Amino acid sequence: MIKKDDFLAKSNGQSIEQHTKELLDLFDDFCNKYGDSFDGKTKLSISLAAEYHDLGKINSSFQTYIHQKTNANPAKFKVGLCHYKNIVDKDIPHAILSAAFISKKKLQEMGLDLEDYRVIVTAVVNHHLRSLQNQDTDDTIKAVVNGDLAVLAKYYGLDYCKSIPIIKYNFFKPRSAHDISEDLWLKYAKVKGMLNKLDYAASAHEKSIEILPENAKTMCISAMKRKNFALRPCQQYVRDKGGHNLIMTASTGMGKTEAALIWAEQAKTFYTLPYKVSINAIHQRICDDKYYDKNKCVLLHSDTFSQLLQGATDYNGEPNEGGDIFKEYQAIKNLAYPFTICTVDQLFLFSYLAHGTELVASTLSYSKVIIDEIQAYEPKILAKILRGLVMINKMGGKFLIMTATLPPFIKEYLQEHIQDLEISPAFFNPIIRHIPTLIKDEMNFEKIANTGKSSKVLVICNTVANACNAYKNIKKYNQSNVNLLHSRFIQKDRLEKEKAIKNFAASNENGVWISTQLVEASLDIDFDILFTEMSTADSLLQRMGRCYRGREYNSTQPNIIVFDNKSGTGYGKRSIYDYEIYQRSVDALEKYCNQPFSEKAKQDYIEYVYDTTAIKQTEYYQKFIKEMSFLTTGLLAGEFKIDVAREKFREIENSAVIPFKFLDTAEDIMQKIDALPSTKDKAVLLQKKRFENELKKISLQVNLFNRKRYGIHKDKRFSKAHITILTNGYDNELGLIDSTQEGVIF
Repeated sequence: MIKKDDFLAKSNGQSIEQHTKELLDLFDDFCNKYGDSFDGKTKLSISLAAEYHDLGKINSSFQTYIHQKTNANPAKFKVGLCHYKNIVDKDIPHAILSAAFISKKKLQEMGLDLEDYRVIVTAVVNHHLRSLQNQDTDDTIKAVVNGDLAVLAKYYGLDYCKSIPIIKYNFFKPRSAHDISEDLWLKYAKVKGMLNKLDYAASAHEKSIEILPENAKTMCISAMKRKNFALRPCQQYVRDKGGHNLIMTASTGMGKTEAALIWAEQAKTFYTLPYKVSINAIHQRICDDKYYDKNKCVLLHSDTFSQLLQGATDYNGEPNEGGDIFKEYQAIKNLAYPFTICTVDQLFLFSYLAHGTELVASTLSYSKVIIDEIQAYEPKILAKILRGLVMINKMGGKFLIMTATLPPFIKEYLQEHIQDLEISPAFFNPIIRHIPTLIKDEMNFEKIANTGKSSKVLVICNTVANACNAYKNIKKYNQSNVNLLHSRFIQKDRLEKEKAIKNFAASNENGVWISTQLVEASLDIDFDILFTEMSTADSLLQRMGRCYRGREYNSTQPNIIVFDNKSGTGYGKRSIYDYEIYQRSVDALEKYCNQPFSEKAKQDYIEYVYDTTAIKQTEYYQKFIKEMSFLTTGLLAGEFKIDVAREKFREIENSAVIPFKFLDTAEDIMQKIDALPSTKDKAVLLQKKRFENELKKISLQVNLFNRKRYGIHKDKRFSKAHITILTNGYDNELGLIDSTQEGVIF
């Protein structure tokens, strides 16, 4: 005789009933912590989705399989039952079959309507990211439900079993358009996203899906008091603004980071920045300054697992060893931590309404999001961020945008679409930090080299090739302390150089560092003089922020020397800057040259260059409008899965490559990986991850679009690691060598 407890959900022997109870207990715990996050209908819908999500596993095929895996007796699910395999020759995913138990009548009696019913059905059917496009016909599903599930349901104690919900009420039916409104997708995302969070946490036997947050406001103010720091104007302003969506403009050095923490209060918080280097730096600062509990503040970007391998602790403060790293990594990815510092692509993929992004959307509905340095994003990414912020607001989340300079169209778009939006007064630093001058010519390398003998000089070029050319020419005039940093160094060398430039900037040394846009907003460095190729206004002001970062400049001589050589302004895919925006930036800058450039003047400069009416026909603005139009009217809900959304978000087709110089090292690491046994043992998997991380240290990211620049070494051994071996030369000082011109780096 089959008993209810005989129906298993997991290969560890856990029953369906036990697993379901874990989900419901986790949701009760969540409601005790975030009880006001969802309305009554949403809570009920989530509970019901959790209750129904695995019931499809009672089918005889799954139960036979899972009992064989657990060395139990699978025969009981064959004898006397309608044989599943006689109906269909392949398994139908249990998520589809689970919907057969969702009773519309029962839900109506609970006060839910047809839309709520469809939301629950769709959440259950799609709670795994398996394709529904090639499933069997509706008749086959009906046959399995009526011939197999209906029989087994009696043993489980269920009295309802129909195939109608699967076929008729799933929003994302196979082979059909998903023409549902954004508001309905958001309603569905709350339910499906929470179902995923609960399911992942229960499968890992976690006690909670959310770690209780600290009061960031209290901790930050207390830490400032210990240092005898008084609250600055922008920090005072946000003290009672935690319940508002907010745009705050404040100059560098005005305490925006502390203001953001004060605004966050005791909410679950996500703090976004454009670059991994700046994310790592702000994480260290927040933890070191005790603005937040370091055991509850985590990093989330593409190198998170590598960071954990380097000795991070878990959220209880214990060293991570063995399989515990996997558990913590999963908790970070499932957004369980109360304070996460991350890149925007970790959050805003849901702006595509993509399958697999619901967990993020649902979490953001009860969180606060901080967007730092929003002006650093290109227009298509800006569209995704702004669209995402509107959706977060609809769901009940809050956001803070803070920036030193804000293009007007960002504010205008949000004002149009969000009623609860507060614009702060501008908080400008009264000190003068910069005097710019504009030279319509190429860089004067001899002057730069000589200046570096008595000052800290930063040189920023628009391309890696220009940076390498500058390095070689400056070295002709100054051999003592000239260094180069760009994105074409292997990870190990780049990290060492990033550390070296920060140490240099904080030292009493003089010399020259040459770099690219890499240092614009990613590194907290302070130089005496900046020599830079002209860029667009937002980029140029970011570059200025690397010079006299928090100091007052009292000289009458320019400390910002800008060269208008049109570098990076070509048309097509290879161009870096929109030419029209670039030229507007040049023309407007002349007004401010050879005189003190105040923080207020910098905002005026940005507002002129990016005046919405003036730039409407530019390629820059049209990219923003086209992407926004696609996100709002050209996109079908569920059209993409998360992996496709991830590719579309950045639109950077970079590949991991290893220069030929390191082939022997790479081969040795690959042999060690291949020698590991094929197992799910966490200790073995961890060792594999460590070896893969060693490969990453000797790799870099390049766009292989222009194959003429790179020599591809055919080696199938590295294909499974998704790594390409390049025959290009590599120099520890210059980086990767461009194969089209000897000695020239791209």
